Amino acid sequence: MKKSVLTFCAIAGLGLEAMAQGSAFWTPQATGFATPSRGIRDIVAPTANDAWAIAYDGSGAAARTQDYTRTTNGGTTWTPGTLPNIPAWAFSNISAIDGSKAWVAMYNDATGNSGRVYHTADGGTTWTQQAATTYTNADAFLNIVHMFDANNGWLQGDPVNGYFEMYTTTDGGTTWTRVPQANIPAPVAGEYGLVDLYATVGNNIIYFGTNKGRIFKSVDAGLTWTVTGPTGLTAIEDMAFSDDNNGLAMQGSDLIRTTNGGTSWSLVPYIGTVYSSDLVYVPNTVSTYVTTGAATGFSGSSYSQDGGLNWVDYDNGAQRTAVDFFDRTTGYAGGFNQDATTGGIFKFTGTVVSGISNKEFSKHLNVFPNPSNGFINVELGKTNGNSVSIEVLDVLGRSVFTKKANVNGGAYNTQLELNHLTKGVYMLQVQTGENISIRKIVIE
Repeated sequence: MKKSVLTFCAIAGLGLEAMAQGSAFWTPQATGFATPSRGIRDIVAPTANDAWAIAYDGSGAAARTQDYTRTTNGGTTWTPGTLPNIPAWAFSNISAIDGSKAWVAMYNDATGNSGRVYHTADGGTTWTQQAATTYTNADAFLNIVHMFDANNGWLQGDPVNGYFEMYTTTDGGTTWTRVPQANIPAPVAGEYGLVDLYATVGNNIIYFGTNKGRIFKSVDAGLTWTVTGPTGLTAIEDMAFSDDNNGLAMQGSDLIRTTNGGTSWSLVPYIGTVYSSDLVYVPNTVSTYVTTGAATGFSGSSYSQDGGLNWVDYDNGAQRTAVDFFDRTTGYAGGFNQDATTGGIFKFTGTVVSGISNKEFSKHLNVFPNPSNGFINVELGKTNGNSVSIEVLDVLGRSVFTKKANVNGGAYNTQLELNHLTKGVYMLQVQTGENISIRKIVIE
């Protein structure tokens, strides 16, 4: 079922300056759309250099659009395109595996139902409809397409004939097989999914949420399904998972988390701002999440390094729509363009701190004095592995100091000379083997 403009706010009346606003963390780039006020509905960054984004009309006129854009050089240039000859259709979401191969899910915006899947294997030069006989029932609505790789994928739609209409493919979408009713828990009265409301872990775990506050889970790439434990929410509006066990879901300002793969959920008494446009996990971190917001009076972006307990603003007041990260240094946030050469998308500038500290490992780490004049002692009572890596990052997430040493287990002590750095707050990350500890340090 269609989200209400993805919880994004139309930009009418906010002005062109707001549309192009960058920050220390986000560098404006041009999506290439000739029509002004194209907002970004969904972004996917499958590789360090490749990314795709689909658009919606952010002018307030709610015009239908089939515009998309992609980059194959890390955002240096974006090339726009339009799916041909489908004027009544609008995007649900996009999935891609590289700069050439992408799939889009669409619904009929004129009738408010149905669904189509289109696939390109040549970077958007040509698009081919797949699954032409699916999502044709009057109750059908296609919410999600997701491809794990070039061959294996999954479609999710609203209930038809008493059960959620879902399909899987093992041949890149040439054929799609409906998931049997016996494999899916029955929907409750009036239950449906929402466009692009899902999360995956690896190549086999999928979660999707519903308007009734339930979360469905598959551990075999969509072939069989269960319902997770009660969420306590009346509807699921967004979700993200960092691994098999740990994830977040939200409704409005309420944030819940699980540490056991959805068996149970608890309300997070978080500190800071959690924006409502999009929520993602940053790959290759322990437990770092990013949220974005584009609503009037509630725009900006924030991050949490501790699994959702504490949130820090990247920026506040600048509109950020959809967001996706490939790794700690590569990410994009959506915005609104002024014209073909100005604005529309933002490239993340900096490095995301890896994540939360390992509690047991942190017991063996002593950092002093703190605050300091720049000379900081690091005492590690226990190491794991053959080396110790120390990195200092500034408030923009940029690495400003690194030090590595070979060890043979046991203790490790060193003094860091950071007196050349500007006075202020920094993050000190110490890693040995798979253990990480992060400390905030202050240089006076």
